[in-house]
Parts: sequence; C-alpha cells; structure tokens
Amino acid sequence: MSYMTKDDWGVFDLEVIRPVNIVLDSDLEQLRRMDDVKRIEVWNQIEHNQNRFEEEFIHRLPKDIMLNSRSKFSFAKLLLAAAAHANGEESPIVERFSKKELSLVEYFEKFTVFDVLSVKEITERMARREDLYDLVTGFYRGQYSDLDRLLDDPEIPKDLKYAFNYRYGRRLTKLKEGVQAYVGQYGPVIVVSQIEQKVWDKIKQSEEERERIADGLRIRIADATSKLGSLAEVDKESESLAHRLRGVERGLLTGGEPGNLVPIEAEKDRLVASYVGFEKEITALIEATDKKQQELAVREVELQKDREGYEQQMQEQKQKLVENELKEVEALKRELALQARSLVEERTSLELKREELNGRLGQITAALQGQPLRVVAKEDAKLCELNFIARFDHKMHEFPIKVFSPIDNRVLTISSWENDSVLRTSDAPASATCPSNESSSYVVSERKHKIFGDRVPKVVIEAVSFNHLDDLTEYGFDGRRANVAEFLGLISRRIKRAELGGYLHILGLASPTGWDERVVGELCSDSFARNYISQHVSVCVIDSITGEVFHNPLDKRIANFIDRFKPEFDEERIQGLTKKAMDEIRLKGFIVPGDFAKDTGEPRAVVLKALYNLERQQKVATRVTKDIGLVFEPKN
Repeated sequence: MSYMTKDDWGVFDLEVIRPVNIVLDSDLEQLRRMDDVKRIEVWNQIEHNQNRFEEEFIHRLPKDIMLNSRSKFSFAKLLLAAAAHANGEESPIVERFSKKELSLVEYFEKFTVFDVLSVKEITERMARREDLYDLVTGFYRGQYSDLDRLLDDPEIPKDLKYAFNYRYGRRLTKLKEGVQAYVGQYGPVIVVSQIEQKVWDKIKQSEEERERIADGLRIRIADATSKLGSLAEVDKESESLAHRLRGVERGLLTGGEPGNLVPIEAEKDRLVASYVGFEKEITALIEATDKKQQELAVREVELQKDREGYEQQMQEQKQKLVENELKEVEALKRELALQARSLVEERTSLELKREELNGRLGQITAALQGQPLRVVAKEDAKLCELNFIARFDHKMHEFPIKVFSPIDNRVLTISSWENDSVLRTSDAPASATCPSNESSSYVVSERKHKIFGDRVPKVVIEAVSFNHLDDLTEYGFDGRRANVAEFLGLISRRIKRAELGGYLHILGLASPTGWDERVVGELCSDSFARNYISQHVSVCVIDSITGEVFHNPLDKRIANFIDRFKPEFDEERIQGLTKKAMDEIRLKGFIVPGDFAKDTGEPRAVVLKALYNLERQQKVATRVTKDIGLVFEPKN
C-alpha cells in the first residue's frame, strides 16, 4: 500500500472530490433549478472522477476517509437523480436508484431549514403556528422520526445509509430537540383545545376523506398490480419472439427461406392481445385516479372558501388550521398527478412494445409480398452517421443563425456557441466500424431574468442518428427499416422534456435503413399533427443514405431547418453513377459497393446513394453473401 503525498492530497481535494462537494453543498431545490443538460454533465464528471477515485486513490486513503468519500460519490449522484425525478424528467440517471431511495431524499430535503435555526428558534416558530409547525406535524404523522428504522433495509446500499445518517442525522436530532422544548412549554404538537370543535370536526372530515381517497386508490392499485403480475412473463416471451423474428429477418437478408410463419404470427397475436389487456387495466386505473383528483378538487374549493372567510374575520388560528389541511389536500393532489403521469407512461410503454411486435412481423410479411428489403453493412451505417452528424454540425456553425421561438413569439439570433451549448451523446461506445446512435444538440438559451439568473433553454436543435445496434453488432448488417414504435419512442421523451422545460425542440431523426411506410404516413397525417405536434416540438425524419426527408406539411416551423438535416448530393453526378452501376450489374450479374467505389474513384457515400437509389426504384435487390458480403443484384 502506497501512502498519499501532499501533492496527491492536493489532486484529490481540488480535482477528484471537488465536483462531489459542490453538489453536496447544494440543496435539492438548487439542483432542480439546474439545467437538465448541465445536470447530466455534472453526473458524467462525477462518474469519471469516481472511476479515478477507485483506480488511483481508494487503496491509499485511510479507511474512514475512504468510506466517507465513497458515500459522498454515491449520495451526490443520488441527489442529482432525485432532482431529475422531482422535476418529472425522463433521465437515465433516475433509473440508477430505487423509488425508496429517491423518495427518502426528496422528503428529508424538506428539512434544510433546520440547518440554520437554533433549537429556540424552532420552538418559537412552531408556537406561532408558522411553516415549521406544519412541517413537524407532517414529519411525525409520516413516521419519519426514526431514521434508523427507515434505513434498516437490505436493499439500500451501505454507502448510502452512511451518507443519509451523515447528512440528515444531525438535522433530525435538532428537530427532535425543538419539538421536545415545544411540548415542554405548550403541550402536545397538535393542540385540539385551541380550535373550536366544529372547525376541528370539519378538518377531521377532510382528513378522513383524504385517507379514504388514498386508501381506495392504494387498494385499486394493489388489485391492478395483482392482475398485471404476469406482465414480466409476457415481456420475457415477447423478447424471445423478437429474437426469433431477428433470425427470420437475417435469413431473408441472406437469401434463405422464412419457414412457416403461422405459429409465429399466432404467438404474436397472443402477446399483442395480452398487452392490450394490460393497457385496458392501466387505462381503468388512470380513470380511477382522475376521478379521485376531481373529488379532491371539490374539497380544495371548499377549504379555500373557508380560509378566505376566516381571513376576513381575522380568525388566525382557524385560518391556519384550514391552510394546513389545504396543504395536505394539495400534496395528495400532486401525488395523484404523479401517479397518473406514471400510469400514462407505463401505458405508452406497453403500446410501444405491442407496436414493436406488429411492426417487425409486418416488415417480414411485406418483404415476402415483394416489398424490397434494404440491407446496410455496419461500416456503411457508420459512414452515414458520421456524414449526417458532421454536416449538421457544419451547418450549425454557419452564422448568423436565426431561430424563431413560438414560445416567446420572437426571432433569436445566434452568432456563436458556448461550450456548454453543444451536447454530444451516444447509445454505445465509439467504434471505428460500427455506429453508436450519436446525437448532436445545440441549445439556444437566455438568462431567466434577462441579465441575471440561471440560463434556461429557449430552443434545442438536435440531430439524431438511429440504428439497430444489436443487429449491426451481431450480424454486421441491418435490414430493418425504423418502425413506428421506434419513432414514437424517440420523440415521446423529448416531447415531455420540452413541455416541462417550456422550450421549442427541433428534431431531425436519421436512419440508414430508411423509415417504415407507416412512420412516414403517420408523420404526414392530420392525426399526428393533432396528437404529437405541440407548441414545443417539431420533427422530421431523414433517410441518411438516399437523402429523403419527410415532415408534417402542417408544421411550418421545421421548414427552415430541413437544409441543416438533409444530406447533400450532386444529383447530376449521382445520375451518372446510377447508369454506370446498372450497366455493370447487367454485365456481371451483381455489384459490390466497395469494388465499385474503387473502380469509379468516387467516395463511398456517393456510391451508396446511387446504388440505393436503384434499390428504392426496385431495379435491384440487396443481399448478404457468405463470401463477399453485401451485394446488389438485379431484381427478379
């Protein structure tokens, strides 16, 4: 074991642990107000530093400092995830923690006020029935006072338990001391005698109604959960069927026979019917939740009237009690709203799974009926991704750029990009031969209060390359057009984020295998404009090989961005190559893209455009051969 030198301690304090301490010095509200893109950047920095900590420092630190530092890394990431969760963001960092861990953080972060108050101040503010009184009564009603009992859960990692006790233990001790002092001077925390009985009875009635609503919904959820218990098994069977479908697709692409599809179709229909049943159950639960929200809304109106009446009569104690109950009603309403949103998301997930099964088998059936299958080798998919993202980035640096924001109803002019305005992400590690589903985002932001405050996004312009990475990795080629389920999966989470953030999201989705006809039909339909195009999102899809672009004609906002997404080709040059390729195919019976590029001296991307133009015109077909790989041959 080597020991830490003075320089090592300097590196550890100033570089490795510093971003962690910055997060830990913030409360949840500060982290919630952080831009979600910035929050991901901080997360990535902490993950990078954690890897460095484990590789370079963990075995060289004293045990107490090592344990404390390890817990700090875990808790800083939990705080960032809790901030994203509290905002209702669709962020992958939320999935790294359990709902219990997220809920505990969100609850205990309410008590930051006790960090700056003395025990005497806590007692006095409770006596005046100010905000602390409500916070403390809720604390004891919720049985959160025993932190050790709450953390006595084997599913919560030890480093998080350590961090919870370190961050909240002292705070809750001070809270308890304040409550003890209050009880010594004024009696029990909830003093019924100070309130007229009829007022108290009305509040108790509201409390009982809240409990009835909450208990009724819990029973309804438990009943639905028991019915949905087999969903995991259906998902497992669905994954198995999807694997079998991949085998059928691979066989078609290599010239094989699909075999008997009747059993596969029957199994697909059974699984789809199961998903539909689950969707109906969740829909019923959503409707039940909506009904409970309506009941609470009625109660809320009554309480608001009572509060206004007591305020006018200057009956402060009654007013305060009604306000307390009103806050509880509002809290339950928020909880139900989150529950409803979670249910809608679950139903959407089921719809996408159902659509994925239908879409995959539908493409196989269409291929057997004569619809051409486009086969794209992984190196060509990589080339398309590089060209698409590179051209987009180049276009996004042709200043000045003028962007109309319908949110603010004004034109924003960009003359440069700050470093934190550009974000690159991918679904897989970078590879020289395989795409990684790279995306490139440019964020147009302004300060919240014009000249001060955090910067908030106004417009996000994003180019996304979409590939079937599993197929490309396993087989070396892909022959599936991007389907409706994949399209909706890509846009739905971006729609939600844009609506929550209140900004316009311009989105270009590119696929080298092209897009299923249903995607194009859906995108260009009136129903899509009604259901998906909002004030906050505008989308187009791009065939990154042929250069075709599709968007909804009713959405005029995307028109100014088409040129930034559309691949650029010399059409006259392409026509000449297309004729030359057709002549060679007639002469030799097939053509290999790499050989044709060498013979003509043309860039591979230009050659691919010419060859896939012939495939789109159904003059040639693509096939993967064992010895040569991807070839183009005359259409039978």
